[in-house]
Amino acid sequence: MRAYEVFARFHRGEPLRHLGSVRSVDGEAALEAAVSIYLRRDAFERVWVVERGGVSEMVTDEEREKRRMAETEYRRPSYFTRRLASSGYRAAKLTLE
Repeated sequence: MRAYEVFARFHRGEPLRHLGSVRSVDGEAALEAAVSIYLRRDAFERVWVVERGGVSEMVTDEEREKRRMAETEYRRPSYFTRRLASSGYRAAKLTLE
């Protein structure tokens, strides 16, 4: 028996959702098992079953992620507020009247 990962889209335009996995002898049996296990009470648009060997995984390295965030500081709002403050910009104060 082989392991299959189950993905579904419930409404047109939505992203795929990973529902879980099933074990089966072939793809057709895996599809039937996936529908009966995960989708018997839900309406769905499409279902995909993919053999686990066909799914790639990437695990992030914590140090690499810290470097990436440090290198892309300009993407965060705090970068611009510091630049504005260092150039002498002062935001207008709002008052309620």
